Formats: sequence, C-alpha cells, structure tokens
Amino acid sequence: MNVEVKAVQKYRTWEIVQQPDGTIDRYKARLVAKGYMQPYRVDYQDAFAPMVKMNTVPVLLSSITNLDCLLKQFDVKNAFLHGDLEEEVYVDLPTGYELSKNGGVKYVLNLLIETGMLGCAPVETPIMHNHHLAIYPDQVPTNKGSYKRLVRKLIYLSHTRPDIAYAVSVVSQFMHSPSEDHLVAVMRILSYLKKALGNGLILRKLEHLDVKGYTDADWPGNIIDRRSISRYFTFIGDLIPTALALFADRLLSPQVDF
Repeated sequence: MNVEVKAVQKYRTWEIVQQPDGTIDRYKARLVAKGYMQPYRVDYQDAFAPMVKMNTVPVLLSSITNLDCLLKQFDVKNAFLHGDLEEEVYVDLPTGYELSKNGGVKYVLNLLIETGMLGCAPVETPIMHNHHLAIYPDQVPTNKGSYKRLVRKLIYLSHTRPDIAYAVSVVSQFMHSPSEDHLVAVMRILSYLKKALGNGLILRKLEHLDVKGYTDADWPGNIIDRRSISRYFTFIGDLIPTALALFADRLLSPQVDF
C-alpha cells in the first residue's frame, strides 16, 4: 500500500489534503473500490474483479520449489483513465491506513495490539475441546460489526496459519448473530496466537509430488439440529493442501482437524 501511495504521489495523480467542509448535493458516479461490501443481488453482476483462490498460492509455491523453477512476481501499482478532470474529486484513504505505518510489524502483533490482547495470558489450543458453540435463544448479543471485522481478519490469517483454521471456521458460523460466548471463543484464538507467534507454513523440496486425499464427517456434530458436517482435503507431496472445503447446509469457512 505504501508503494502504491508513493507511485501516485510521484506522478502527481493526487495529493493528500484535509477533507473539506460541506455536503454532497448528489453522486454523479460510483466507484466500486470495496467489492467485498456488495450485497448479494444488489449491483452484484455489474462489477467483477478476477482473484486467485488462496489455496492455489501455496500449491504454486510448492510446485516451483520442487521443480526448481524461477518465480517472478510483479504488481501493477497504478492505472489511469485517459482524460482530464474538470472538477475536484475527493476520495477517502483506505480504512486504517496511515502514512507513517510501520510495515515491519507482524500481522499477528498488529491484531493483538488492535484488540488489546497483547498482554493476554497465552493458551495451548485455539479452541476449547468439545465446545458447545451454537446460536441459542437466550444468548447475550455482542457488537455484530466489530465481531465480523475481527473474524474476517482471522480468516485472512488462517490461509498461512492452518493451525487456527478449524477454530476460525467455527466462529465464522455466527457472524450473522454473534453472542458474548462467540466473542470469548474469538479471543481464545488471539490468546493462542500470542503463544504461537512464529508458526507458519514451510515450503521445502520433497522426493515426490503424489496427490493424496482424505475425507471425514462428525456424525451428527451440530448440537442444535444434529446434522452432520463433512469435510475433505487433498495434499501434494504430503505437504500443501490443494483443496480444503467444509460442506454443510450453511456456508462455512475452510477447516481442518489436527
């Protein structure tokens, strides 16, 4: 993000100024900059941005490592429309962005600092064994917006931290109706991350690239409707999962059992 901001400053595309006072008479155009905020069936087919599935990235890196290939990565830092603006246009900076952001601080540390969990007592596991998390009629609700933002950050982190994938998949089930118990479970994931800051994926060269698949189900694991949750995942060379999915009657995040 810092590189992109410097690029547009270099070409004097725009400059950072204080937001002016005043009101908006009407919107003349719409810029879709936050596609993840689009509600389903509301302008849903009008904008499209191709994105790679996160599971594909470690497969690519593992294949390159094992085949002794050369990897080159590039990023398009900026793009311009051909034309001159006749009016001043104001655009908000990305949420949470600061010009003096320290890029060397780890993502997990930032997450712990943001949630006030940096000084928490670490725990050994990211979720309680035999937990009974569900949606109950008498549950005490918590802030829905804050809960969703925090869980989304954990979902992003789980792509390189498979040790929290199962716990994150559980708490993501309740984003539409979170309770205080669900928030406690999220905070336990953060307490686990405090203990396991250095965990991650290691890519190394293997003797083979055989594909193996596994599947399982927790007959009937849902404590509310007693429905079963099934899952499967495949590995290339016993190292990197190429597909990781969880199937149920509702859409859940990927999970894996350890």
